[in-house]
Amino acid sequence: MRKLDVDQKQSVLIIDDNQQDVNSLKKLLRKEYRIRSANTVEKAFKAIGTRNPPDLVLLNALMTGMDGGELCKKLRSTPKTWNIPVILITTEFSEDEESRLFKMGAADYLLKPFNPLTVAARVRTHAEIKKYRECLEVSYYRDGLTALPNNRRFEEYYDSVWSFAVRESLPLSLIKVSIADFDWYVDNYGQQAMDDCLMAIAKNLSHAARRKTDMLARTGREEFTCVLPNTRIDGAIVLAEAFRACVSSLGILGSCDDTNGFIGINQGVATTIPTNDMLSKKLLEAAEEALKKSISEGSNQINCKSI
Repeated sequence: MRKLDVDQKQSVLIIDDNQQDVNSLKKLLRKEYRIRSANTVEKAFKAIGTRNPPDLVLLNALMTGMDGGELCKKLRSTPKTWNIPVILITTEFSEDEESRLFKMGAADYLLKPFNPLTVAARVRTHAEIKKYRECLEVSYYRDGLTALPNNRRFEEYYDSVWSFAVRESLPLSLIKVSIADFDWYVDNYGQQAMDDCLMAIAKNLSHAARRKTDMLARTGREEFTCVLPNTRIDGAIVLAEAFRACVSSLGILGSCDDTNGFIGINQGVATTIPTNDMLSKKLLEAAEEALKKSISEGSNQINCKSI
């Protein structure tokens, strides 16, 4: 899930080997959109596979040496590109042709020669739908306070990396993180102060979890969970120590009963190499058990469990 910037211009990728048509479309769209173009399949997928994929694709259905319909189907069937709307460009209009284009997976189509008003209207419509869907996705999968992935997103990601670990016989680790003195802090400083504390802790924890494959999510009121694919117990402990250090460095005043007087965290670390006959909840339960043990021992404790 990429970060959404509602103020940034959306990007349009034009895939066409007719440079005259590309230039015409660029002229019509460049004021409202960031335009890129590609004249081969290879260049098209290279442009789409960047960190900033296009928001919309305009694709010539009849490029020389390439079936635009097949490319459209491939875009629609690839996980990274399936949600990018594709507008196919064609030279003829009939009910049969319209049906054919939509069966290919097109969101819409444009006729040549181009009508400037039609091009602007159809591109704008599908670009706005794409932005709206992304806004919904962000709100659906992101915690509103910390901006971290929420429990819903965590569960989906955890299921996917568990399945991958089973197939490849790779280790998988979890770190459960709970803020110590949470209720005491709310009672003494108020909910707004606790919200500020949560945001600061979330920011520092996310900075510590640097690998792209690691996911840190807010999975409870005062709880975070970090998924660590292809990570053994020693690597998970290193990150847990980094989590503990980065929260301590914030110097947020906590309970007077705490030994150092600052807010701390407790952590439960669990690791396994998943197998086909193992349930994914077993690793979650192990991490929960390790967390409960660390909480029972006081603030800033780390307990580990391998299964």
